[in-house]
Formats: sequence, structure tokens, C-alpha cells
Amino acid sequence: MMAAKQAHIAEHLGYEYRKQMEQMMAQVPPEQQEMFKQMMKGKMPAMVGEQPEPIEIRKTSETGKTNGYSWVKHEAYQGGGKIQEFLVTDWSNLDIEESAFDVFKEMGLFFEDLAESLSMGMPITADNPFQQISQFDGFPVVTREFSGGVLTSSTMLNSVTTGDAKPGLFENPGYKVQEIDSPQGR
Repeated sequence: MMAAKQAHIAEHLGYEYRKQMEQMMAQVPPEQQEMFKQMMKGKMPAMVGEQPEPIEIRKTSETGKTNGYSWVKHEAYQGGGKIQEFLVTDWSNLDIEESAFDVFKEMGLFFEDLAESLSMGMPITADNPFQQISQFDGFPVVTREFSGGVLTSSTMLNSVTTGDAKPGLFENPGYKVQEIDSPQGR
């Protein structure tokens, strides 16, 4: 049921996005369309119909400890440059079952489906924050993002706790369900 709802939302978003892009590009003269493609080349390959470079994950021999979690360093490369670092701890160090992280893997699949629906048939380049997690034997306690060799962001796992959620934590603050009509009467 949830997957069907997600697919419906993704399809609707993709349809609306494609429709807006087509309307916008139809108003742009062909020479400006070409300028736009050149400007986006390398920055947003999907916008100009290019296939993005694949991401290669390399496990290094570097080890250490952060916030009490021992880790092994992994690096992600794309187009010859390092784009991410992951300091990955073994599942057993987190004191929870590995199956608890299946939700991250499922979110990765959801983001792939969403990106596919928004892609307008072009190659997908959207960042998927859960994409690499399935390639590790563990969980990243530190994730670092790079652009042009410069660190742009870093996230760190401070601790993991298990137990019951506090009452009211997931209560609806007043949002209402709004049905979305299917695109093109589907």
C-alpha cells in the first residue's frame, strides 16, 4: 500500500516537472536552448542528456575511532575526483541488529524510483543520500561530502539508543490528507 502511494506521488511529481520543463523550454529560442545546455554541461548532466560518470567506492586501509565507534575509511570517486568519504563501523559496534537498517536500504530504493520518475527519460544524477549504504558492511559514523576537492559538508553519528519512542513523537500536528488526481487521467 505504501509503495503504491509513493509510486503514485512520484509519478505525479515527475509528470508535473516534465510539463513545466517542456513549457519553459518551448518559450526559449533554439540558440538560447543550446546556451542553456552548454551552461548546464558538467553541472547537471541530466538536463542536457548526458550520462553521469559512475561512482566508484574504494575501501582504504585507514582505520580509527570516532565517538567510540571503530571504523574503516571508504572513499567515493566520480570522474576522477573524490566526492565523498565514509568512516564505516561494523553493524555489531552499533549494538543493534543489522536488520534495523533495512529502512535505509528501502529509502535508497524509494529515492531511485522518485529520481527515475522525475528524470524525463534522461540520465539520473540526483543525489541519493542512501545510495552507498548498501555497498558497506556496516554503517557510516562519519560522512563527508566534497566538491572540487573542497569539503562541503560533514555528518557524524553521535550515539545509538534503542527503546520505545516518546508518546506523541509521531503524532500529526494537524496536516490533512489531500488526494492528488492522476496525471492525464491515469
